[in-house]
Amino acid sequence: LESNTLALAAQYQVMLTFCGAFIVLSSDFKYDHRVLGSFLVVVNVVILPIMTYLGMQDMREQEAQRIKIGLLRTQLLTDKATDRAKFQAVWARLGADVRGVEARVLSEAKELARRYPDTPKQLAKLNDSDALLAQARISEFAMHQAMRSLVVNAGGVYEQGPLKKKERVEEKMYADYNGDPMRVVDVVRASAIF
Repeated sequence: LESNTLALAAQYQVMLTFCGAFIVLSSDFKYDHRVLGSFLVVVNVVILPIMTYLGMQDMREQEAQRIKIGLLRTQLLTDKATDRAKFQAVWARLGADVRGVEARVLSEAKELARRYPDTPKQLAKLNDSDALLAQARISEFAMHQAMRSLVVNAGGVYEQGPLKKKERVEEKMYADYNGDPMRVVDVVRASAIF
């Protein structure tokens, strides 16, 4: 929710002018016309430059935020394209190395999906992406140790990857899982090459 500081300052100006008019129209208040008039002039003279300054400051901040969001979106798209290209290269290499392996992998994946139809979830109760990333940092070492052992013992090469970035976690969380951080289960990343 963006606030408009200029509109807020204008509301204060109108409110103070209204209070002055109320005093003028009310017979219950004793006042000096010169003092009240001077007060209203001073209020307006002081508020106008403040309104202008705050409005410009607010617009600069909103523009900076818009640029930052644009850069983040661009980076997310770049990271997504890079991940896709890496995956496609490895998949192509896998298919070229062993005849029929692609069909076999897809068939086995389909069978796993049939056997285990429930969508994976984090075991711990997590309320947001920060909690998810904190949990990932805690379990990262043990997870890599277990995965490395499994891959190496099966004759593969294990490549530890970085944790998924917060921006990418949130993109996936909202785009794929309706904002549920517990459904994002691939924050600790690695590659196994056989």
